[in-house]
Amino acid sequence: MSGASLSGLAGFYPACLVLAGFCLAVAAGAAFYLASGQQQWCRVRPPARPCLGAGALFSLLSLVGFVAATDWLVGVFMTVALLMLVLSLLPLAVALHARKGVRL
Repeated sequence: MSGASLSGLAGFYPACLVLAGFCLAVAAGAAFYLASGQQQWCRVRPPARPCLGAGALFSLLSLVGFVAATDWLVGVFMTVALLMLVLSLLPLAVALHARKGVRL
């Protein structure tokens, strides 16, 4: 069932699920980044286990959101692609921001 075939307010839900999946994938990537030993976001490195657990939970919820809005293969692809994007761009953004001398 696609979003185009739904009428009225019901067509709004797939867009919300995709947006929720996107936000959860970004949060998962941030949690995985914080779990790494080389993170430069915080002065004190947070414990790795809670960060990895949060990243895994957010990844799973993102996958559920994308699969509910689209197909299962598309949902898996969207989740993995967003995680790769966030895990590539977040360290770059943090390094450029830390270069200015500002850290949390």
